[in-house]
Amino acid sequence: MPEPTIFSAVLTPHRSLSRKGFLILMMVLGLISFATGMAFLLAGAWPVFGFFGLDVLAIYWAFKVNFHRATAYEEISVTPSAVNQSAIASSDPVNEENVRVCLRRPRPLGAGVRTQAGGRQS
Repeated sequence: MPEPTIFSAVLTPHRSLSRKGFLILMMVLGLISFATGMAFLLAGAWPVFGFFGLDVLAIYWAFKVNFHRATAYEEISVTPSAVNQSAIASSDPVNEENVRVCLRRPRPLGAGVRTQAGGRQS
């Protein structure tokens, strides 16, 4: 018979920019970059035009990496005899051998559970 689960949680990273917000931001940055690049092109500084496109491309790539990492999550479950953690597609997995669980009593069951890994405490 399986043990009862005292606590179970799925932890996901917070991302404040939605896909729609990303599209709007990239359109605004693209328009600003294009307009500024055209001003330099018309002034005769044609190599600058291409560099304005590169910065928008770099920002696009950085946000795409960020959105990809947003799919990571961790599942944590606590039973009377074990604390189970599984990191799914996480870019910074926690080594389970280095996790210490502190349970402070007398509090309601599950209220005083803290974990510590790599000097970070939660």
